[in-house]
Amino acid sequence: MSSSHAAPAAETGPTVYVTGGKLIDCTGADPIADPVIELRGRRIQAIGTRASLPVTPAAELIDCGGAKLSPGRIH
Repeated sequence: MSSSHAAPAAETGPTVYVTGGKLIDCTGADPIADPVIELRGRRIQAIGTRASLPVTPAAELIDCGGAKLSPGRIH
């Protein structure tokens, strides 16, 4: 029996950036300071820092201040 995995459909919807104080990625790695999370629709498209992931001026920005961010939740 063989199985195939189709590529997921591209997520559509507005692009939203979320920024915070630290990102905890739940892998055991050190927290990432000054994180930027890029969302499209309901999916994460990219994760970086303010220095490495530029925020598109036309997109919505949710600034969480010094909050700790982690996949699926914001504290």
